[in-house]
Amino acid sequence: NSLSIILSQKIFNLDDLWLPTIVRINCFVLSILSFIIFCKSLNIISYNKFTFFFSFYLLLGPLTGYWVISGKPDIFYLFFELFGIYIILKTQFNRNYFNLFIILIILYLSWSVKQTSIVTISALLFYLLWKKKIKYFFFTFTIFSSLLILTKILGPNKLFESIFWQDGAALSFNFHHFFAVFFDSVSKGLIVYT
Repeated sequence: NSLSIILSQKIFNLDDLWLPTIVRINCFVLSILSFIIFCKSLNIISYNKFTFFFSFYLLLGPLTGYWVISGKPDIFYLFFELFGIYIILKTQFNRNYFNLFIILIILYLSWSVKQTSIVTISALLFYLLWKKKIKYFFFTFTIFSSLLILTKILGPNKLFESIFWQDGAALSFNFHHFFAVFFDSVSKGLIVYT
């Protein structure tokens, strides 16, 4: 966001009043790109005439709500996560260390935006173990862990503190919140589940 804001302000000579608009435009563009990437990913798995509508519903429908124009980081991490999945699917029959390195950088960018973004990297690690690709597993684990360690060493102290701590108190993970979010997503996604 900050890089695009700086570029937009310099290119178009905009003042700070344009900040919310630039951020919303970024979110909108990334939402459209995420929709396209997700649609292409589903077509790699299995081509279906409903792929377009399914992708549209999931990424621009009620499940993502107002992410498209909200300015939240969610759409940024989702974009990188979906792009990582697309590259994984695209290179599944041409797997090599260079492809894995590109995937890891993309998934690291997703993690760097939102630190709860570990589903795809975890799934990739389990997949490599399941397929008995031990060299690729250790390469993936080592590179991604190294990126996290470098972030811890070189990054701001608040980054890792904010994952588990907030204002000096541990973040609470309670069942009430889990079920509230779960039922909310089920009600919004009922059409998908049926």
